[in-house]
Amino acid sequence: MNPFTLNFGIKPTSYISRNTLKDEIIHSFNANPSTSNLYMITGLRGSGKTVFLTDIEDYFRDQGWIVFDLSIETNLLQSFAAKLYNHQKLRSFFNLAKLNFSHLGIGIEINGEPPITDLSTAIERMLDVVKKKNKKNTHFS
Repeated sequence: MNPFTLNFGIKPTSYISRNTLKDEIIHSFNANPSTSNLYMITGLRGSGKTVFLTDIEDYFRDQGWIVFDLSIETNLLQSFAAKLYNHQKLRSFFNLAKLNFSHLGIGIEINGEPPITDLSTAIERMLDVVKKKNKKNTHFS
């Protein structure tokens, strides 16, 4: 019997659980302040990296976190900024914060605020707005 599956992220019939590592990552992201902001999941092809990551993503989504899937085949900053800005539960926060993204091609200018001209600054400002709204890991109403 083949223990591997051809569907990425789908748990195969034979899967070695990594609960201790999963709990460590979850605890790290839930800590205030977070003890780590980045993890790299490595391993041989077929060792369960994508299944493990999907399991962690599912946990955080179930807890009300907003999780974005990004692809290395795209510009990561541009993709993240666009997904963050276009998220239906967050967009109103950015409008209320009077952020001007007109130079980034997002197409919004509010109350003559000076435009943000680079993606990293835009992301930092958007994340600051989200943080001020206490939306790290709480449910939206």
